[in-house]
This record gives sequence, C-alpha cells and structure tokens, in this order.
Amino acid sequence: MEKNYFNTVCEIISSSERMKKFEFVKEGEYTAKFEGSENSYEISYDTTKSLISIFSLGENEAEKKTLSSWLMEFDKCTSKDVNMIANDFMDIMAGSSKKSASNRPQKKSSSDESNVTGLFFANRMASMFPELKDKIQGEKKETGDIKIASFTENEILPCVENFLVSEKNKSRIKKFGNLLSDLYHSGTLDTRSVITMGILCGIENKTAEENLRSAVSDELSKAWNASLKYKGKKVKPEKLKTKKSFMSKLLEAQKNMEK
Repeated sequence: MEKNYFNTVCEIISSSERMKKFEFVKEGEYTAKFEGSENSYEISYDTTKSLISIFSLGENEAEKKTLSSWLMEFDKCTSKDVNMIANDFMDIMAGSSKKSASNRPQKKSSSDESNVTGLFFANRMASMFPELKDKIQGEKKETGDIKIASFTENEILPCVENFLVSEKNKSRIKKFGNLLSDLYHSGTLDTRSVITMGILCGIENKTAEENLRSAVSDELSKAWNASLKYKGKKVKPEKLKTKKSFMSKLLEAQKNMEK
C-alpha cells in the first residue's frame, strides 16, 4: 500500500517544538490547518498535480495566499524530500533559525498581487529539476529568503538549457513549456521578468532555443521576442527612491513594444 506522505509532513511539523504556539487541526485526508493567535496556515495536497502547498489564511477565502509549493509524488518521495518540505513550511510559519518571522520581508499590497512569487517560482523549477532542492534550501538558510534573479542565472538556467539540449522526449519538453507559460501568465512583474530575461534570453544553445520555442504559449513567445531587444544592454543602477524594480520597469517596456 502506498504511504501517505502528506500525513508524514504534518506529523513532523505538528510534533516540532518550533510549532508549539500553533494548534494542529486535521480537516481531511489531504488538508490540515495550523492555527496561531496571530497567523493561521493551511497545508493541502493536490492529488491530481502531486503538489503539496502551504497557504496563509485571512478572514475569508479571497485572502488565502499560496506561500510555497513542492512536487511530492508518493511513489518517488524519500525521507529527505519529506524533511525538506516540512522544514520549509516550518520556516514560513515559525521563522527560520537565522531569521525570525517578524524579520521576514513582508509582501506589500499592490496592484501587482500574485501567488507566483520568486520563491514559488524556484520551488516549481525544482519540481522539474530535483537537484535544485538542496540549493534552494541552502540559499534560504543564508538569508531567510532567495535572491531569485541571481539564483535563476546561476542555478536554474544551466538546468533548463541542459534539459532542453539532452531531452529526447518531446512530451517532457512540452510539459516544461506549459509550466513556464503558466508561471509567466500568473506571475508578478518581477517573476515574469525573471522568466523572460533570466531564462529565455539567457539560453545560448540554438537547439535548446528551438525546442523551447515550440513548447511555450503565444503569450510567452511574444514576451520572449520583446525581451530579446533588451538582451545585453546596460542600464544605470536603480535609485533607492525608485518604487518599482528595474525588472518591473523592463517588463512594462516589453509590454508596450508588444502593442
């Protein structure tokens, strides 16, 4: 009988001393809540996508936000994977050992509201490239967060390019193209720019480029073409008082060129 690793993740979290301020409530086979005096969270498992996710909870369903997601296929899951996921979720709820929850950067409310943040994007890339999992955790232990632009350039891009060159199964390439297209469609401005400038414009191998071109959506293909006009261009450092990041401005410029 296949083991239910969702229960294992919940057991690790609920039995941890770090989580003593939260009340653990199991609400179904694949749903659990951790309720605290200030913040409450939900952990659930999507059996169709083999995806385990943690959400922050508000006063109503509209305020429910995805904070982190991991691919967790029960037939391939290891104890290392389970512990990594549990520790990631505990870091979100209780704060990491190096950075408390009160010091964790808070996402500001804005018109650029999306569940697909930099960390979420990195975790989804790790669902395709498991070798990224340890690197993501290493990055988080150092800073409590992840510098997604540099992480994409140094870690994600090489994995993507190697995959696109060596993969012979066209359906797997199509699956990756669909994933990238979905993340672009749902992502914040910064996440979209990481996809276009950090990945698509970073691909140098022609075979890799051709393989991915045939797998992405029309929306992402147009953004790819627009972003290529900025490839290799130098831009003055951003001023401290600038409200929007350079990556956000870059994407807005790309959109204007697409019109």
